[in-house]
Amino acid sequence: MIPKAMEQCEVIHREQIQEDIIFQRLYAPVISKNAIPGQFVHIRASSGELPILRRPYSLFDVGKDSIDLLVAVVGRGSALIASTPVGKTLDILGPLGNGFPEQPGKVSPIFIAGGVGVAPLHFLWRYWDSQGIHSEFLLGANSKSRIPLPKDSPLRKKAQIATDDGSSGFHGTVVQLFQDIINQNSRSWNHLGTVFVYGPVPMIRALVPILTLHRLSGLVSLEQTMGCGVGACQGCAVVTSNHASSEYLLTCQDGPVFRIDDINLDYLTEHRHN
Repeated sequence: MIPKAMEQCEVIHREQIQEDIIFQRLYAPVISKNAIPGQFVHIRASSGELPILRRPYSLFDVGKDSIDLLVAVVGRGSALIASTPVGKTLDILGPLGNGFPEQPGKVSPIFIAGGVGVAPLHFLWRYWDSQGIHSEFLLGANSKSRIPLPKDSPLRKKAQIATDDGSSGFHGTVVQLFQDIINQNSRSWNHLGTVFVYGPVPMIRALVPILTLHRLSGLVSLEQTMGCGVGACQGCAVVTSNHASSEYLLTCQDGPVFRIDDINLDYLTEHRHN
C-alpha cells in the first residue's frame, strides 16, 4: 500500500489558464515522492470552519518535489483553493486511490480526455512518454480558448485537438474525432491498445458503444463527490455492472481508475464540486 501523507504544500507557481481554470504547482516533497499516475489528492479549502469537506483533485503531473494541479472554479471551495497565491500553503492529504497500470500492454495506448479531464491522463502520458512509450492523445474542448493546458505543456503541440466550434483542430467532439480515426483505419483499427478515458459522463457514455463494437478495452478515471477520501464515509460509491465482483465500488479506495465495463454508466452522475 502506498503511504499517505498530510502535508502543508506551498504554492510555488500559479497560472491562470482561463477565467475559471487555474494551474497550480505546489511544493510537496512527501506526496510527490509516493505519487503514481491516476492518483488524486484531497485539499482543505479553508483554514476556517467552512467549507467542511476537502476537495479531491487529480494529479496533473508530479516533479521531483512538487505536484501540479488543474483547479476548475465551480463553487466556493474550488474558488478558495484556486485563489491561493504564490507563497501561501494548502493543507493536502495524499496521494490517494489506485493508479493506472505501470505498463500499457503490447500495443500503443490512446488517451481520450474532455476538458479538465485531461489532468490524470496528462500525468500518465508524460510518465510513459519519458520511458519511450508513445501514444495518441485526443483532447476535446468547447473552443480554442477553452483548451485546459498550461502554456508550457508539450501536449499543446502533441495532442490531437477537437473543438466543438472548429476553432482548433478537428471540428466536433473528441468522441467524433476518435470515431474518425477508427474510420480512417478501418482495416487496421486493432493497432489501438487500451483506451484511457477521463471526462464528462456523457462523453464516457458516448465512447462505450465504439469500444464495444471494436472490442477495445477501456480504463476510466472517475470523479465523484467525496467526504473523507479514504473509504470511511462511503459517499463516493458507484454502481457496478454485472462484470464486477461487488454491487458497489468506492471511487476513493477501489478507484478512481476502473475498467469501463465494470461500471454501470446508467447510474453514474456528474461530480458536483459545490
